Amino acid sequence: MAHAFSGKDLRGCSFRGSDLTGANFSQSDIRGADFTNAILTGANFSQATAGLQPSQAMRLVFIAVILSALLGLTATFAIVFFGCVLFPLTVTPRKILSATLVSELFAVYILFNIPHNLRAALGTIATTGVIFGVIFVLTTGNFFSVSAGIVAAGIAVGLCTIAIAISTIAVTISEMIYGVIAVFVTAFITIATAIQGSILGVTLGIAVIRSLRNDAILSMPKTEALFGILMTTAFGIASGAMIVRYIARQILAEDKAFSWMRKIAIAILVRWGTSFKGADLTHADFAHAILKNTDFTNATLTRTHFHLAQYLETAKVDNTILSDSRVRNVVVTKRVATKSYAGCNLKGANLLGADLRNADFTEADLSEATFEYADLEGANLTKARAIKADFRQAKLTGACLEAWTIDKTTQLKEAICDYVYLTQKQLKRYPLYRKFMPEEFSIWVKQSRG
Repeated sequence: MAHAFSGKDLRGCSFRGSDLTGANFSQSDIRGADFTNAILTGANFSQATAGLQPSQAMRLVFIAVILSALLGLTATFAIVFFGCVLFPLTVTPRKILSATLVSELFAVYILFNIPHNLRAALGTIATTGVIFGVIFVLTTGNFFSVSAGIVAAGIAVGLCTIAIAISTIAVTISEMIYGVIAVFVTAFITIATAIQGSILGVTLGIAVIRSLRNDAILSMPKTEALFGILMTTAFGIASGAMIVRYIARQILAEDKAFSWMRKIAIAILVRWGTSFKGADLTHADFAHAILKNTDFTNATLTRTHFHLAQYLETAKVDNTILSDSRVRNVVVTKRVATKSYAGCNLKGANLLGADLRNADFTEADLSEATFEYADLEGANLTKARAIKADFRQAKLTGACLEAWTIDKTTQLKEAICDYVYLTQKQLKRYPLYRKFMPEEFSIWVKQSRG
């Protein structure tokens, strides 16, 4: 008799390495449960709730908010302070704003370059320091303090980069757990601490200038400089917040330029979420399940059913077919969101009853995938690999089968097909002037395969 866990509260339970073939976990709460390396062939997780336990979710968001706030304070202080020190002849809001915006632009440039060329990203920080070190010499006439300018600028830009990167990850984590409300809370607290950082930065900056040079060096009183710089810093903070929000949105949209930040955010989230790491989920059913912050790394997902599963985009799916957002989308929705799946790895995908009309599967790996009752009318299967694929009762009328790879394990029994094309662009129709008779298609394919 199969294990019956339907509707039960299994939060935090460990099933690590267990043989749970055919077990029923439907409608159960498996948040924080550990199924690492378990055998879950044919298990039923339909409408189950996976992910983080509520206490862990709140703890992570709290840490993310506090960390983001501290970084906002530190980065704003560094930028304002280094702006005061580098431009001591005239401590004006305009120059502080310029320093803030330049630092943020350099930070964004560095973040874009990190995944492509870490050396170039670090070189940008060093180059920034040298440039502003020269500016320091020109504005103060103190050639012996050029190193101070280089260090100040380098630290400021480096801190700004770290702050934007970590704050973005924190915002992404907050949104993945609690949605937009958590984002607003994080932003509000971060802005408040950033303002405190700007006050501290300008206060200490002016104090340092006065200790190094005479008071005449300042073109305005301390209070006036403080008020003006605070007003200007508000614009800098606003621009920084927009940058963080923009990158966070790109992360959630799976922009490849920020895939490294997405991986960090998800890795943190799934650390305490439900784990199916290395589990055998062949023929398992996750229909309508909530899979937020769940770890499927290295799991066997052969013909695993994910129809209408929720929040799968926040799960860790490394080394599975779900790592490709196009594949993940079609497996969940059973509809083509894009016409092209050329070259995609759909090995073992469960596309039972899917609407795949006119989809392009050129050179895709469809091995072991199930297309039972799927609609593949007009689909392009040119050079597709379909070893052990199941096309029983699938509609293949008008599909292009040019150079596709099948063998005796490919199941085509009772496939519905009036005619096919032997080359792309709907050329070389077969049969030319008539339709296949019932079961003639599967026989013809077998004979043509030799």
